[in-house]
Amino acid sequence: MNTETKAAAAVAPTAAPEPTAAVAPVWKEIRHALTHPIADPETGELIKEIVMREPDVEALERIDGLGMEEGKRMKVSQIRGLIAALSGLPDATIGKMHKNDFAAIGEEAVPLLEGAPGN
Repeated sequence: MNTETKAAAAVAPTAAPEPTAAVAPVWKEIRHALTHPIADPETGELIKEIVMREPDVEALERIDGLGMEEGKRMKVSQIRGLIAALSGLPDATIGKMHKNDFAAIGEEAVPLLEGAPGN
């Protein structure tokens, strides 16, 4: 390699590596088809399914504030808060759920908390 070739090689820009496609992490989620669909109190739209997903930090903070204790039976207000935190539904909508759907969704929500800080 002569001097010019060495100098050109030293200043020649190198190609940037091709960006790799980022794969978004998959959040665990649970879908519950309502036995008794409800009308959204704000929009009147019929809700036939509730989707809950594992909590992000905001949801964890809301759940932390519910005062749940491991090994103790949850109060209705705690289940309601848990469903709200994991589904993003407003409290007024959850309040319109049939008791059987509410109980089933409450039980389905608990596994989404496994491995979360404080659990």
